[in-house]
Amino acid sequence: MAGCTPPGPRELLRGQKLIEQGKYPEAVAKLEAATSILTTNAQAWNYLGVACQYAGRAAEAEKAYQRAIALDHDLSEAHYNLGCLWLEQDRADAAKGELTAYTLRRGNVLDALLKLGSAQLRSGDVPAAEKSFDDALHLLPETLKL
Repeated sequence: MAGCTPPGPRELLRGQKLIEQGKYPEAVAKLEAATSILTTNAQAWNYLGVACQYAGRAAEAEKAYQRAIALDHDLSEAHYNLGCLWLEQDRADAAKGELTAYTLRRGNVLDALLKLGSAQLRSGDVPAAEKSFDDALHLLPETLKL
C-alpha cells in the first residue's frame, strides 16, 4: 500500500512504523524526509519530535514539537510530548505549561496527570501538584485503591 502513496505521506507512514518498532534513528531519517515535503503537517513534525527524542536528539525533538505546535496549537499530543521532554530535562516550569495545555484538553489521562503533578511538585507548586495527583487517583480503578 505504501508503494502507491505519494512520497511525503509514504515517508510519514514508514516513520510511524519505525517508531512502533523502536527503530528511532531510522524513523528520524524517514520523518525528516516527510517533513521536507509535508512542511505544514503538524502530525509529521510531532512524529519527528518523538523519533528524535527517543534517538537521543533532544534539541531537534524540541524544535520539531515547537514546529508542530506552531502549525496546530490544538495538537494536544505535541504539547504532551514537549512537556515530557522538558520534564526529562528537569525544566519543570516549562513542562508544567505544556502538560497543563494537554490536560486542559484531555483531563482524564492518568499518565498526563501524574507527569503534570510531578512538574508542579518540582517547580514548588505543592497545592497544584496535590490537585493533579488527586485527579489522577480518581482515575484509578477501585481495585488499585488501597
